[in-house]
Amino acid sequence: MTTKNNRTSAYQFTVDMSNEKDIELVKEFRKQFYGTGKYVKLQGRWGKNNPNKPKSRRYEGFTPVALASYSDVYVYNR
Repeated sequence: MTTKNNRTSAYQFTVDMSNEKDIELVKEFRKQFYGTGKYVKLQGRWGKNNPNKPKSRRYEGFTPVALASYSDVYVYNR
């Protein structure tokens, strides 16, 4: 898990999708917001040398979380 200060106010941290501890951290983090009117969103990022990254630049910005190397975690109001 890493935190970057140059993000929006909704940004919380970034997780490595190949790290089991980071995945468990996100699951526990989500539980904090059950019933609060807020939701946790994961926004995937390809990362360097990701074999799943499409060759076309057209899909460079869109990253399914299942194929992402990293994910940014955001908390939004409903």
